[in-house]
Amino acid sequence: MIESGMINMEFADRAVITTLIDNHIEDHALESRAFISRFSARAKANLPIDFWPQAEHGLALHITVYKNGKKHNILFDSGGGKNSVLINMKKTGINPQSLDTCIPSHCHFDHTGGFAGILHKTRGHTDFIANRSLLSLKA
Repeated sequence: MIESGMINMEFADRAVITTLIDNHIEDHALESRAFISRFSARAKANLPIDFWPQAEHGLALHITVYKNGKKHNILFDSGGGKNSVLINMKKTGINPQSLDTCIPSHCHFDHTGGFAGILHKTRGHTDFIANRSLLSLKA
């Protein structure tokens, strides 16, 4: 809701962010800390290599927002590869058809490369929120 030029935002009860693609891995950032659970903690449990997520240049975040007993699933960016985000969603147990909204941060290949595959899987049942200028569309 927008009132007097201001956006009225509500607080969520909880949010869970799952990094699906994160550009690169640094050894010092792999350990779990506080409320952050890193993949390497699971990898140390001798899981087979085909379970490990696919790494690439780019960013993709799955965000689940909880409010009043309901949840809303968001995909923020989709990495650079055509199928990498879908592969990593499968490996982390996230169903693409559960997505309510897809949001690209900006129109660079490493942030939008997987959206075509996602939108094909969701078959028009997912909102896609983007600025027209972001996608180089003309009004």
